[in-house]
Amino acid sequence: KGIAMDEFGYIGLINTYARARMIDEVNDVVASLLGSAVPLNARLLAVIAGAYSFVGDMGKVEHYVKLLLSHPTRRQRDVESIFLMFSRLRDTKKLEEMLEAFPRTEYVYNVCIGAFAKSGDYIKVATLLHEMELKKMTLQRNTSITLSSLLLKAGKVELAQAVLNWKNDKNQHNEEGDSTSISTKVPEGGSEGGLESVVDNTDLIAEQLKS
Repeated sequence: KGIAMDEFGYIGLINTYARARMIDEVNDVVASLLGSAVPLNARLLAVIAGAYSFVGDMGKVEHYVKLLLSHPTRRQRDVESIFLMFSRLRDTKKLEEMLEAFPRTEYVYNVCIGAFAKSGDYIKVATLLHEMELKKMTLQRNTSITLSSLLLKAGKVELAQAVLNWKNDKNQHNEEGDSTSISTKVPEGGSEGGLESVVDNTDLIAEQLKS
């Protein structure tokens, strides 16, 4: 309608069309943005890459992620958003590459644990859980629910309960100055001693989850 668009206008339109999975409209708005005088900063690159992850265009995601990672104004939150994009696309190979290249924040751990759990890579889930324990990080609610649901489907009720209780237990231990791990028994003949003792042995937890 001839209305001049600014950065926030483009962000609003791109996000709206992306969440509605309207790929043609996303392409049209991105083309308009690229042909405008609006500077293509890190925020916009992250929005564009995220939009294409919603509509499943892996080629364009990779293109804009590459531009974002090389942008001088790139922020930590932009890098974290890339983990979420590849998780949304279920591209665990890219997540592996990102884990090796960038800092592993609590947000990154949560995104990756959810993604690897959904893909069935239980050894990776166990390894990341162990790293979180060592760094005294906690699972976000959504991650806890995702992981515990998969554990329940696998018949691992005690481990699922331990995951759900992790956040509350960690907060209580922090208040009391106690770094003790979550206490739970490992089913089917495993050793006893809590989630930390389970994730110490990645082969064990992988077999627990797969059986």
